[in-house]
This record gives sequence, structure tokens and C-alpha cells, in this order.
Amino acid sequence: MSRIPSSSARPDELFKFNQLADQWWDEAGAFAALHAINPLRLGFIEQHTEVSGRRGLDVGCGGGILSEALAHAGAEITALDLAADTLAAARVHAEAHGVNIHYQLADILSFAPAHPHAFDFITCMEMLEHVD
Repeated sequence: MSRIPSSSARPDELFKFNQLADQWWDEAGAFAALHAINPLRLGFIEQHTEVSGRRGLDVGCGGGILSEALAHAGAEITALDLAADTLAAARVHAEAHGVNIHYQLADILSFAPAHPHAFDFITCMEMLEHVD
């Protein structure tokens, strides 16, 4: 039996994103490209699965840009990230805008076994290049 690693997150990437935590919702800032492509990401997801009324998991959610769009589209979203400061910024933004998202400081490798079949769809966007 193979052992599941406890985390594949790169510490240097977590540090980098925590340093940028206050910039996630500046549409002209460091994450401008994510804001620009977010309507395309949401449209792609909606072309391939029903979002409204469904339970979704956003893995590596960062500051919650996609998570909030999915919630606005009617999904019940749980969002995971390992960058604590970034996740705090996501929570603050969602609360300030009346968006209900279940943000969790968690790694998918430890989260998934405890939540089998809990979600109707899973997203993992612009995240894989930041893990080993």
C-alpha cells in the first residue's frame, strides 16, 4: 500500500502567495490576469456541468476569485487553500460582499478521504504549477 503524502504544497509558493494576500481583489494588481479570465473560467465550467444548486469544491482557491463567481452562480462552495493569509483575505472579501463560502485551510490530500462523494463538481484552476 502506498503512503499518501501529507502535502504537496511548495513552501516557497505558500510564502509568495501569503505576501500577496492583500492584492487578490485589486483587479489592476498582481492578480489582474485571473480577474480578466475569470468570466471565461466560469463560462467553461457552466458549459460542462450544472452549477446552480450544486455543491462544488474549489481546490487551491487562493483569494477566492473563482469561488465567489461560482457562489454567485448559485453553487454551494467549499474552498481549500494552504496559504493562511490568502485564505483570510478570501474570507474577509466574501463576508464583506455577503457571499457564503466555506473556506478551509486544508490540503486536498487530507481533505478528500474524509469527504467522499460530498461534491457535485470540483475545480482546480491555475494551481497545479504551484505544487510538487
